[in-house]
Amino acid sequence: MPAPVPGPFYISPKVTEEPTAFLTGSARNNTIGSLFSAFPFAIDNLRVENASDRWSIPLPLRPGRRIINAEFNYLNRYARADLELAAKEYEDYVVKFTTDAGLPRGDSFCEFWLEDAKSGKALTSVVRVNLLKK
Repeated sequence: MPAPVPGPFYISPKVTEEPTAFLTGSARNNTIGSLFSAFPFAIDNLRVENASDRWSIPLPLRPGRRIINAEFNYLNRYARADLELAAKEYEDYVVKFTTDAGLPRGDSFCEFWLEDAKSGKALTSVVRVNLLKK
């Protein structure tokens, strides 16, 4: 499990001044209507300000090799994983996940990966991590 990122905030490139890629989180409702979400918590170990509230807002990225520090949140559980992305300009990416959180005998794991937003093709291997209590 990566350590919490205490340091400075990520500064997005200015879309009007340089070519960028975009990254969003994803979410789904569980059977009782609670929202599960996974999102970029940090980029290259620089925290994304208000990341959990902005999971659906496209985050500009500079092209090139990026470490996406992804986070999953559900009630009093969370998980984090690092995913490596070779970001290309003008491409859109999504942090995807699956979990057993909220299921009977669940609350044990979350799996993360990155997808191409247009094709739905997985771009990384799946990273499975244990859920932790907040």
